[in-house]
Amino acid sequence: MERDPRRRSSAIEASRKAVRKLPAFGALLAVPLFAACEVTLDVERRVQEMVEAHNARDVETQLALFAEHARILLPDRSVIEGKEDIRQLLEWDASLQHRYEFLDLAVSGDTVLVGSGHEESEWFTGTGIGRVEHEPGTTIVFLDGLIAELRFAPLVARDLSRTRQVVGDFARWAAEARPDLLETLMPGNRFVYSEDAALTWLEALRVWHEERPPAY
Repeated sequence: MERDPRRRSSAIEASRKAVRKLPAFGALLAVPLFAACEVTLDVERRVQEMVEAHNARDVETQLALFAEHARILLPDRSVIEGKEDIRQLLEWDASLQHRYEFLDLAVSGDTVLVGSGHEESEWFTGTGIGRVEHEPGTTIVFLDGLIAELRFAPLVARDLSRTRQVVGDFARWAAEARPDLLETLMPGNRFVYSEDAALTWLEALRVWHEERPPAY
């Protein structure tokens, strides 16, 4: 039996309409893909901005990247919370010419994982330690485009051991020679972070080297 030409024409027209709709449907699928790429590039770019500002000792630019109630977990697991305390830490770092580098970044949503990293400063130089390296796993968590949490991974075993030895040796010397200084710099065996504390540390390390050169 021969098909009705009108039905055949209607079927062809329907197929054409369906085909014309496909690009729009494909565009809808592409939107979340482009959005995901944009988020990935944005948080990774912000991490790079933070590192560059830090290494340039630009406290204000760094601070602008943090949320109001952000917190930083240092390698020894002490916590710096809120922008005012974070400012004190950043001013400590700036005074000590502190630099760090994050390598092999991986982005998952609003979280950036650091594959490896290292840091150096006049404090590490003054203690005789030099540059220290971190285990993989430093994590930066973003919220609404700002850093909500920065969790530093622990130091590698070698550098952790050296740092503990240095701090212990310094504390024993200061307890005998300068107990007032020890209480200022490490009340309750915890570091005080501020610009003044950083400068006091540099002077204390100079005197320590003069009076009792470290044996490492």
